[in-house]
Amino acid sequence: MLIVMAMIGVLLAIATVSYRTTRIRAQNARREADIQQVRTALEIYRSDNGTYPNVSVSGNMQTAVGATYLTNSVQDPVGGTYVYTYGCPASGCAAGTCTTAGREYGISYLPATLAGPGTRVCLGEP
Repeated sequence: MLIVMAMIGVLLAIATVSYRTTRIRAQNARREADIQQVRTALEIYRSDNGTYPNVSVSGNMQTAVGATYLTNSVQDPVGGTYVYTYGCPASGCAAGTCTTAGREYGISYLPATLAGPGTRVCLGEP
């Protein structure tokens, strides 16, 4: 009986770790899909306006692009106050905003790992 309970305990532990890993992978996949949606919105904005939107170096994506280009709410899959951020690199910024000469941007998010938050992932202009 004790051996059976020990085996059930081991199987339960394995299942719990597997479930957490699967959930984290799904959340990170959602983050990556959101980043692609943001990238598309930025490119459409640039196509229409000739430059990327003016925004502080660490601005909120919804505010930067607006509802015209980014219709769905882009929020971290686990909720909370975490948001995706958008900014322009120092070479294309003046006083913290993108200039019309600045044709670059950076999008970043923080993926999850079993040990907690992972290393920030930053994507720039394709």
